[in-house]
Amino acid sequence: MNSFFIVLYILGLLGISSSIVILGLKIHKKRKIYNSITLILIAVSFVLLSSGTILGLINLKNNSFNSVNKTKINTSALSIASYKDLSFIYRFSNPNLSNNKNAYISIDNNSSLQFTGIVHLKFLDQNNSTVSTLNLTVKNLMPNTSTKSNIQIDKSVSNIEYSFNGKFETVSSNSESSYKIKTLAYGGNYLRIEVIANSSDRDTLNNICRELKEIYTYKYCKGFLVYFIDNKSNSFNDAYADFFGDNEKNLYTLTLFENNKRYKVD
Repeated sequence: MNSFFIVLYILGLLGISSSIVILGLKIHKKRKIYNSITLILIAVSFVLLSSGTILGLINLKNNSFNSVNKTKINTSALSIASYKDLSFIYRFSNPNLSNNKNAYISIDNNSSLQFTGIVHLKFLDQNNSTVSTLNLTVKNLMPNTSTKSNIQIDKSVSNIEYSFNGKFETVSSNSESSYKIKTLAYGGNYLRIEVIANSSDRDTLNNICRELKEIYTYKYCKGFLVYFIDNKSNSFNDAYADFFGDNEKNLYTLTLFENNKRYKVD
């Protein structure tokens, strides 16, 4: 149909051109037969031009409709995520004997993409003065999952300001090729982290340990203890390996519980 209405236009224009020629012959030769031929050509040309116009408008309308539909499909197919899809929930415990308390934090990913980045935390007192700050690392937070943290803070803290900085990525077969952080506890300038790795082989764990070592340096904490657990584990008591880091002494050790062997992490 895209070319048929063009053909009708051309035939209609040819018909009108022929009518003009015949009118010229009629005037020149003064024969009545040309009257009938001219009327027939004009009528046919009018029909052809009208048909071409109608078909052309129908074709234009269909093209516009298809263009709109394609735009809608493409827009709906793209899952656009933003920081608004990340929820930050916290609560405080009662102060303990050492005048500290805990902030229990949950970060939920409500998007259809996985998130990796940093959560900047600012702990404020009742006067909105900054008591302390902390950056939480979020690694491969999958859609509709959460990561939890337990942070030891000063008892004067009454509010937490937070901001996200990271990127959303499409979930693929390689999305969980490394690891994700399930929980993180911080207190006394030390960290305890529960990590879910995609594989429990030594090479994979060693690579994860090296990455964590680069993230949680002395500027972040004095030391850390990482427990490797699987998806079904409820706590670090079910860990199959751990990674101990002492940033003050620059000592880092991976321990595999299955054979109770320790390996130095460079």
